[in-house]
Amino acid sequence: SERDPCQALLLSNVSSLRNKLDELFLLTQNNWKFKECSAICLTETWLDEGIPDAVVTPPGFKLHRADRSANLSLKSKGGGVCFLINDRWCINSTTVTQFCSPDLELLNVTCRPIYLPREFASVVLIGVYIPPQANANIAASKLALHIATAELSHPDSAVIVLGDFNHCDLFDELPNYIQQVTCPMRGNNILDHCYTKITSAYHSFSGHRNPRHLFSTI
Repeated sequence: SERDPCQALLLSNVSSLRNKLDELFLLTQNNWKFKECSAICLTETWLDEGIPDAVVTPPGFKLHRADRSANLSLKSKGGGVCFLINDRWCINSTTVTQFCSPDLELLNVTCRPIYLPREFASVVLIGVYIPPQANANIAASKLALHIATAELSHPDSAVIVLGDFNHCDLFDELPNYIQQVTCPMRGNNILDHCYTKITSAYHSFSGHRNPRHLFSTI
């Protein structure tokens, strides 16, 4: 069968994953959009060290998580980013970087999928959560530095940056990265972003019920 050159991605701000586990497990087993998704990025997971990986990992997926650190974020709860990597797409994925500050929370995962176009050695996924009260300039500057570091470390890889950006963007810091999301999330506001250097790599559309974006290849 014909293979897509880019993976399908799903992005959601879940505002506490532990309260939505039944829905997550049901959707990943019975909804084709979730079952066939290469990677699921969840922000505001609200996970902590008291919640083991096995509790929040659906069958057929591998979990990578970066929980909010109270010491680094100066906040006692909330936040957090995780990726669920679909075994059908990739069985070789590694957490490279976790970062947490009052302005930016970040998780960098490198994937070597079962299939990739020849021009790419791997896929670098960078999950982002920028709190509403964050300094947008500081957040964008720190994020751009992390992306530049990822590019230097993986020069032949496709880098994809996605998450909840709230009032921040990368247009000034990294103008060569293209924002792929066109679906408003709250009113006319687009808070979820997905950046790549690949022109027209994805189209976006909202999911059911809660604000959610599924990215599928054109």
